[in-house]
Amino acid sequence: MLGFALNSSTRVVGNIPVASFTVNTNAGTAPLAVTFTDTSSGIGITAWNWSFGEGTWENKTTRTSPVHTYAAGIWHPTLTIMNASGSSTSSISPAKKITVSPPTPLGSIKIGVYRIGVWIINNNDNFAWDGAVIDKVISFQNRPITQGDMAVTGDWNGDGKPEVGIYDGSGNWYLDYNGNGVYDGSVIDRTTSFGPAGYKPVVGDWDGTGKDKMGVEKDGIWAIDYNGNYQWNGAVTDRFAAFGQTGDVPVIGDWDGSGKDKIGSHKDGFWAIDFNGNYLWDGAVTDRFAGFGQIADKPVIGDWNGDGTDKIGMEINGFWATDYNGNYMCEGAVTDSFAGFGSTGDSPVVGDWDGKGKTKIGSFKDGFWAIDFNGNYVWNGAVTDRFTGFGQIGDTPVVGKWS
Repeated sequence: MLGFALNSSTRVVGNIPVASFTVNTNAGTAPLAVTFTDTSSGIGITAWNWSFGEGTWENKTTRTSPVHTYAAGIWHPTLTIMNASGSSTSSISPAKKITVSPPTPLGSIKIGVYRIGVWIINNNDNFAWDGAVIDKVISFQNRPITQGDMAVTGDWNGDGKPEVGIYDGSGNWYLDYNGNGVYDGSVIDRTTSFGPAGYKPVVGDWDGTGKDKMGVEKDGIWAIDYNGNYQWNGAVTDRFAAFGQTGDVPVIGDWDGSGKDKIGSHKDGFWAIDFNGNYLWDGAVTDRFAGFGQIADKPVIGDWNGDGTDKIGMEINGFWATDYNGNYMCEGAVTDSFAGFGSTGDSPVVGDWDGKGKTKIGSFKDGFWAIDFNGNYVWNGAVTDRFTGFGQIGDTPVVGKWS
């Protein structure tokens, strides 16, 4: 355990308490869970006020050992205790600060396309089709595929790789749980009904366990399978939220770097972000509200600067703006990032193409891809960046760490 002595105190005559605490670690990779243990001394202590150093705190009336999860950064937590005689504060010295590095990249994101029940995946990451032995073709069908079916992907089993699935638009989900690309029945794979007809599918690791789970949204109404058992267990075990309004586009991200995905909404350049992940709108100080973009922009989400937190951005007809520093403000192309990358009618795609920990931009249309491989928001030609034909007219782009 790492101990920290009293740095400052406010003293009056009497039995003054002496604040101190230990942490189980003061360095690691985001998201870093740190356990705090109160080792303060004194009698009649009535309040323990923990400040974790990055805008969050816990105020307690009994001795506790809180656990706090940190995003990447350098943090200086403090503990203030009080009794009838006065107060005392213990803080970490600069030499013993909590230092959290960005998460280790999990490998590069690769391209692929979905075409009416079939996924065609660039498995070896060379941005070319090498045939079904080297690359991958997945035909995941347990019933006739309909035009209204939507491709969904998520790490359903927690193996670190995305698996495929289908959502039929009427609340029915068919998920390749074991990731073998074949429907093996509802015991091995997953078939379930979750959500009313007309709702959009959303996917995220809601509880931070390393497995993606399903959810649905429509016009600001959300239902989330929080515990990942593929059933609706009510709003205490699962989550039901009113967050957003009619016509909003749902967005998902780990906004605070805690390892849990959280909800948000976007419409015509206006964003509402459930920053603390409690499925309530708590105002723009606790949560986040931003004007970033304009009418008809498409929202994009990524960890643009590699610090372990997801951030907002927009694209329309090949023009991009990303909130590079993650402060939910548009600060111009020096602080944030603006780009002309793509053309009218392109679909924006984002991914960590080179596996270095930063999300980068790209575009797709009718089977043609342009990828900002080096992440400088400029087209540098097909040697430095990537241009490829992978797919055909009518395909939907899908990206993921397939292998």
